[in-house]
Amino acid sequence: MSINNANEIIIPRWFDRHLHLREWEMLRQVLPCTLRQQATGAVIMPNLTDPITTIEKAQAYKKAILDLSPPDSGFVPCLTLYLTDQTDPEEVVRGFQMGAWRAVKLYMTSQAGQGGTTGSAHGVRDLFGRYKVLEVMEKHGIPLLGHFEAVEAEVDEFDREVVSLCRDLIPLLKAFPNLPVVFEHVTDSRVADLVASGEYENLYATVTAHHLLLNRNDMFSGGMTPLHYCKPVPKREEHRQVIRQYVTSGHARFGAGTDS
Repeated sequence: MSINNANEIIIPRWFDRHLHLREWEMLRQVLPCTLRQQATGAVIMPNLTDPITTIEKAQAYKKAILDLSPPDSGFVPCLTLYLTDQTDPEEVVRGFQMGAWRAVKLYMTSQAGQGGTTGSAHGVRDLFGRYKVLEVMEKHGIPLLGHFEAVEAEVDEFDREVVSLCRDLIPLLKAFPNLPVVFEHVTDSRVADLVASGEYENLYATVTAHHLLLNRNDMFSGGMTPLHYCKPVPKREEHRQVIRQYVTSGHARFGAGTDS
């Protein structure tokens, strides 16, 4: 990356660590945008209408993406497996070794089946019950990409990340110290501080451009602004400034994931 002046940054070809291409017409609209950004590839999220829960689904989705990519684009889609309460540990390893997926994506769901973000209703209701899957992932070095937000209605919207950090993530990191874990689209500085500290050597995070630009006031400027509402929601300005500092300093534990 180079900076020509105060208003211009030149980024060479890069890799998007968190991308939603969706499907059908949306896929045909979003993929060209990614290609125009000169991305060499991307980690593709699996929360489709019919989630990517099997090797066959992953292979079919990858084919659909490549069929729409120009032959000279060089774009490499890295598929992910959607983790559910029914996921078979052996299927996780088999798909990884075959190259069907490069990582496993965690969405958490309430006991009532209410997810915390788009397409998350099929996610995990009992994270501790998935430890057999996490054991084989740690053994084979398969990364876990987590949307770590508490989904219970009684949890304050602006505390969902930090509640999940304490309740879900830290016990997981202690149980599986060699498991690569990515905290997706971090917005809370308390999470970012833990990532940056290196206390857990296999913990990383992705950051979106919009979470670097917006704080929670932007959602309510002149009334509710729907385009600025996203999950996780932007946080206080103090959180944004901390995360911006980690990103602009080139901290190696933080990577770009546009979240489309």
